[in-house]
Amino acid sequence: MIPVDTDPRSADPREFLRRAAIFARRALRFWYAPLVALVVGALVVVGLFWLWKPAYRSEIVILATDGVRSVDASEQATAPRSVAARMQEILTSRPQLGRAVEQFDLYPEIRRTLGSVDAVDELRKHVNFRALGGDTFKIAFEGSSPEEARNVTSRLAELVIEEDSRLRKAQTRVSQVFFLAEKTRTEIKLSETEHLLASFMAQHPRFAIDTMPLIIGAAVRASRATAAAPLARTGYATRAAAPLSPGPVAPGTTPPADGSRLSNEKAAAEATLVAARANLAEKSAHFMPAHPDVKVAEAAVRAVEAQVAALRDAVDPTPPPVPAVPSLAAAPRPDPFRYVAKAAPPSASAQPGEDLVALETQWDGLTRALIEARQRHDQVEVALFKADIAASSESEGNLARMTIIDPAYLPLRPVPPGRTTIAVIALAIALVLGLLIALGCAALDDRIYTERDVDRFGDVLVEVPRVRGRRSAHAIL
Repeated sequence: MIPVDTDPRSADPREFLRRAAIFARRALRFWYAPLVALVVGALVVVGLFWLWKPAYRSEIVILATDGVRSVDASEQATAPRSVAARMQEILTSRPQLGRAVEQFDLYPEIRRTLGSVDAVDELRKHVNFRALGGDTFKIAFEGSSPEEARNVTSRLAELVIEEDSRLRKAQTRVSQVFFLAEKTRTEIKLSETEHLLASFMAQHPRFAIDTMPLIIGAAVRASRATAAAPLARTGYATRAAAPLSPGPVAPGTTPPADGSRLSNEKAAAEATLVAARANLAEKSAHFMPAHPDVKVAEAAVRAVEAQVAALRDAVDPTPPPVPAVPSLAAAPRPDPFRYVAKAAPPSASAQPGEDLVALETQWDGLTRALIEARQRHDQVEVALFKADIAASSESEGNLARMTIIDPAYLPLRPVPPGRTTIAVIALAIALVLGLLIALGCAALDDRIYTERDVDRFGDVLVEVPRVRGRRSAHAIL
């Protein structure tokens, strides 16, 4: 190897250029190194072209649109991001890709040597899914031929659309079945709650006075409630006119005779009539006669009076005088511009052995449970209605649609880089590698070519100039 020159003349630019030229001429002596590198590179390119197959890429664009919506306008629809995530999971799932591999016989060598699982993994590497924004999505596939790329891309899009439709149908069907079962459960709960409240009001008629028209007449219905048939939903005072039936009989006791049963029903009806009249008096003291609450109270009083009259005729043909109904005309009409303090509802004195506080607490609990049961039942009915609309829309294909707006095309050129680009890059790399080898050989060459190479051995005494041509050299000799 040539040592580093410490001669001060080496700092001269001319000397530097001269030494560079000498080194370049020395490197040219190894001209065969770049040539060999180019030949090897050409052989590598030929082998690469023999083994490597060009890839062709085809794409398809899908648009997700909403059809008939079963939700309110104020409710937010499914976010495009969640739709994109669901479609990507469906596309890259192993069952869908496995169906495509088997249908088009993709990657036969991998399937034969490693199995279908590795073939599916290889297909997943060549499938690309991308959300273009909004509800538009793109599916792309790279195949070994233009026909394969187009056919596989189209089939993948069909599999995604079919699987998405199947999942949405199954989801709507499951929701419909769930809300049907939930409706049955809430109806049973509502009937039980109404039965408990009606039984409590039958035992304590003074609690029939209530400002809510939904439970007016519950005491009358409680008198005909039985354990075998649950009560119908209470709602309005006009239902109080239904015929009474015997109440539940305590276990271990003998059912009362027909006269005793009618007497009990008559007593319960009279207690309900007193409560209804008290409620009417309270409403009349606070509202005008045309007020809806007053109308409802009047209807309840008339219905209970009719029931009491029927029971009185059945028990005793000569009924005792019934307290007159307070006349609405004789009652003083309140001044609408004068504030009237709401009087507390009259309450009957508690019977011996009864805890009024416990009864009030039990009454509040039963009322609250009935209101909650009705609210839950109404909510379940609304949800079931929406589920039915969604199920019928999905069965007819009107809920949500996946539309292909840009079908898969037949690619005409392979995916870049092409064979020409690869050949040029490979030959350029081989040439650069050959030049580096030539320069390295020139730097490691220790033969003497110039007088500068002799300076490391000693001083030069005589320098004989080089003779140009063979004929001149023979003449000198």
